[in-house]
Amino acid sequence: MEVSNMVPCSPARKLRRDGVLLLARTASLLLALVMFHSSAVAQTLTLGVIEGAVTDETGGALPGVTVTLTSPALQVGQLTAVTGPEGRYRFGEVRVGVYRLQFELQGFQTLVREQLELEVGFAARVDATLNVGNLAETVVVSGASPVVDLTTTRGGQAINTALTTKAIPMVGHQVDLVRLTPGLSGGVGTRSGNPTQMGLQANMSVAAYGQSGVTAMIEDFQMHSNNQPPMLGGTDQMDVRSFGNTAEVQNPGAALNYVFSSGGNQFHGRGAGLFMHEALQSSNIDTPVLRAQGFTTPEELKNYFDVQGNLGGRIIRDKLWFFATARQRESERTIGGFAANAGPDGRYLTGDEPAAVPVAEQWGQVVKLSYQATPKYQITGLWWRDRTADNGSCTSGYFGAANCRTIPFEAASIYNIRDLVWNGEIRGTPTNNVTFHLKGGRAAYQTRYYIQPGSDLLPTRWNRNTQLYTGSPISNGNTTSAQRRGDTRFHQYTGAITYIPAGFLGGDHQFKVGFRSNLALVVGGASNHPAGNYGLVFDTVGGVPDQAAEITTLSLPLEPKNGLNLHSVYATDQWRLGRRLTINLGLRFDRQTTFVPAQVQEASTFVKAAEFDRLNVGTWNQWAPRAAVAWDPTGSGKNVLKGTYGWYNDELPYFVGTFTDLYNPVFATATTYRWRDLNGNRNYDAGEVNLDVNGPDFIDITSAANTRPLDPGFKLPHSHEVAASYERELLPNMGSRVLYVYKRRNDDYGTVNAARPYSAYNIPIQRRDPGPDGVVNTADDGSMVTIYDYDPVFSGGQFVSNERVNQVNDDSAQTIEVSVNKRMSSRWSLMGSYGATKQHRWLDSFIDTPNQEYFPLDETWSWVFRSSGSFVLPYEVLLGGTLNVRSGIQGQRTYVFRAADPLGGPRLNQLSTVTLRLDPYGSQTGPAQKYLDIRVAKTFNLGGQREVLFSMDVLNAANDSAAQAITFASGPTFRQITLIPTPRALRFGIQYGF
Repeated sequence: MEVSNMVPCSPARKLRRDGVLLLARTASLLLALVMFHSSAVAQTLTLGVIEGAVTDETGGALPGVTVTLTSPALQVGQLTAVTGPEGRYRFGEVRVGVYRLQFELQGFQTLVREQLELEVGFAARVDATLNVGNLAETVVVSGASPVVDLTTTRGGQAINTALTTKAIPMVGHQVDLVRLTPGLSGGVGTRSGNPTQMGLQANMSVAAYGQSGVTAMIEDFQMHSNNQPPMLGGTDQMDVRSFGNTAEVQNPGAALNYVFSSGGNQFHGRGAGLFMHEALQSSNIDTPVLRAQGFTTPEELKNYFDVQGNLGGRIIRDKLWFFATARQRESERTIGGFAANAGPDGRYLTGDEPAAVPVAEQWGQVVKLSYQATPKYQITGLWWRDRTADNGSCTSGYFGAANCRTIPFEAASIYNIRDLVWNGEIRGTPTNNVTFHLKGGRAAYQTRYYIQPGSDLLPTRWNRNTQLYTGSPISNGNTTSAQRRGDTRFHQYTGAITYIPAGFLGGDHQFKVGFRSNLALVVGGASNHPAGNYGLVFDTVGGVPDQAAEITTLSLPLEPKNGLNLHSVYATDQWRLGRRLTINLGLRFDRQTTFVPAQVQEASTFVKAAEFDRLNVGTWNQWAPRAAVAWDPTGSGKNVLKGTYGWYNDELPYFVGTFTDLYNPVFATATTYRWRDLNGNRNYDAGEVNLDVNGPDFIDITSAANTRPLDPGFKLPHSHEVAASYERELLPNMGSRVLYVYKRRNDDYGTVNAARPYSAYNIPIQRRDPGPDGVVNTADDGSMVTIYDYDPVFSGGQFVSNERVNQVNDDSAQTIEVSVNKRMSSRWSLMGSYGATKQHRWLDSFIDTPNQEYFPLDETWSWVFRSSGSFVLPYEVLLGGTLNVRSGIQGQRTYVFRAADPLGGPRLNQLSTVTLRLDPYGSQTGPAQKYLDIRVAKTFNLGGQREVLFSMDVLNAANDSAAQAITFASGPTFRQITLIPTPRALRFGIQYGF
């Protein structure tokens, strides 16, 4: 990947382009698809299971029945199986699609079961009863597909992308999965859920039943977890695993699998375009609270388009298939509170600032080939690429908190990212009871952050009191702002073999053994900053605002390299004891080795040149058992009780913020000093700071040279998960579930200063809580509180020795959930769920000073109701939508006590500030969040499988403006709303498919 091709997104590329050009772009895409038109439906690759038992009219088992499975999804045309002594048959690892089953036995009527829909990862039990008669007599049944999986114990949901993108409004990345999947949280209503956002500002954290973390995969090939592949509309299905994952998955949290079509013997395709304009939106900032805060810039769009298309078919019939999809989208939009400049009065945060209008672009392509070498062996290859450019990234700053209300355009970064994934796989069935697959490939992503033109010679400035950033951004090589650069790449190899013995240990077994190896290298860094390798902190000093306070120097330039080798093996057994009881067992072994390669530090202002040898940071070996049971209490196949237990080992991070950063000698040394701006030029000049780390101006230092090696007893985090559920078929194609999930996280870690222990903080100082306004001697003042400074004998750089230690206390979460799901049938579909989660979470990973003892726990409840569905009205008019209602933002009030006491009491002499939590977590809340999207669409059939769909979406139909993020720090920004949803907007779309 060439860096030179990754150019900043220029305002000159804004979207004030002729509407005819957009229509022409879409029309050309649709025309290309029409030219390749044929009459087949798309096929898929990722696998499911079809199994069952065949009996006669008396209920007796029928051995010797020939069962034939056919579908356009099968590249081999058809599969056959013969029932065993107990009348059972099984088709394992078959592609997702719509199937036809035929049952034949001499002396009985032939039975045909049609329109059997198989989802990703679903084990569909299809039992059959044959009537005595002539083999030539055929009974055809088109019944509902099973909705209760009687053997698979992992939880989650398979989303049929083709149907969903027709029925309801979609954004096109992971936030859609959160909106549609019970148990997931993150992104909905926030900036990452805004369809016009891309790149860094579309990043989101996904949690599953109260536990953060996500494993993102493209057809079971793991990729960088922070990616939001823009090709969701090009997928055939999305497999979302939210609890009870088997031993194939290492990490806790959710597992998301993007499944693409594989092609087919007939050509098929789809093209779509979505369009929005500023004239078709409302305003949602006309509330008293927002007006009082000077929140004058909403999350609005100016122009937006999103075009995508896919095409699949045969190169050689029954032999070589292809599938390709592409997407491009561009937006010109405003971001809540994001200022273009200081406005007429020349001061930020006064409400007269004009809105910045950044531009973002995104392109993505996927190409996939499937080659059926023989009836038993198949080879596939996949190539995926994504590129994003955004010239107004205002989500992060080097110091403290940051948001787009406190990072104006001058201090924002220009962001570019390029992702590339490729892999190849061979899958085979050498015998009737053995299958295997081997896959290998590479995943990589590359990021670049640039300074805004005209800001490069302005030093980085941050005001602790107002949280305002001005000047140019700066990065230590880790923080996601200019001039950070990152290059992460890893080679990955996976494989598994499945064996199904004819009979073993009193039941039916399915044994599986597999492995995964991941060899990762992360290269980060930042170049010399043109305004100087430092950042300046201003504060209110002695009642005077915006005074020089601190300087942090950085050891730029740098290019640290970090490595991780991960090797895992696992074994599973699906043990079926009769038709009603299934036991799923698993055991996983993970070995992780993390290291720092040999590298060089370049000399600069605050750092000397040096060379460093390779450093092995640590190696860990971990076991992870899994166990689950599924029991059909009635034997009807319509209800099931399930229980699961899992131990999940954390995979060490190997992207932004790697585990080895703390030990890497080339990682940025950040040294903080007290600073006096002697000449009043609001910039650092030589002689204004004593740079001796044992001198009077020294405050703190972060450096590998001040980091202790890992203790031999250090453990990597792991999680325990227990789940219990009852699932029941309510109606044909409609099921329900009642679920309880408990998660506990053990051995999490944090960093402490081992040279300055808890006991060193032995100087108590009384201070007045200034209340929410942050000013003492006002009506909202609180009581006196005690803050602690450390003994002066522990001053200086020699008493900074960072050590990574395991957290003493464990975090946990409990969730209760009820859900219902109806597939599209009888012209309507529905999904609805309500869940409530109770947290037990420590706010600090380790308490190493008395100042952290105040209100250290989060023991709040949160809840979410979600619903989605569609209904086909007369004249084939489609009405669909999604509704998400969730509890509001929760937090606690904090205050940063400065060195001087405004009431004249004792000052802090060693620490420069102390931050205290001043009320319980959850005592500060925001309003409930309600997000409703509605679609009205009309489909026109053009003959055969050809159709065109016109849609109109109403996004945020309720025009909700509930706060998505709030600042709870006492002072001028207390309860400042920093993020609200996009206002109500109309979006028009067109889709053509064949």
